Amino acid sequence: MLYAIQNYLPEALKCMIITVVAEVFISFLLKIRNYKLIIIVNISTQLFLHIILFTTFYTSIYKHMDFILKCTEVAILFIEFILYSIFIKDKKKILLFIYALVANLTTFLLGSII
Repeated sequence: MLYAIQNYLPEALKCMIITVVAEVFISFLLKIRNYKLIIIVNISTQLFLHIILFTTFYTSIYKHMDFILKCTEVAILFIEFILYSIFIKDKKKILLFIYALVANLTTFLLGSII
């Protein structure tokens, strides 16, 4: 199991870094300047995602990996939107939802390419 974690960890860290950089850049474009919050939220949701993916990959539910990934991504979209809505008071909720949607679609597509 330790060997599997050692093999998975570099890929997970690469994905986390790409996600954080991309989502901070998108927030900059949308004039959402709460970078510290965005970084904390994204690291947290990336940890959640990679724990789910790692667990799925090394269990008997591997055959459902695509479905689990998509469900987890949708859950992350709503988790991020809710957290941004709670902590970012100076922006309209629709802008925060658009940001969460665009940022998560972008990073999902980047992750699919990489």
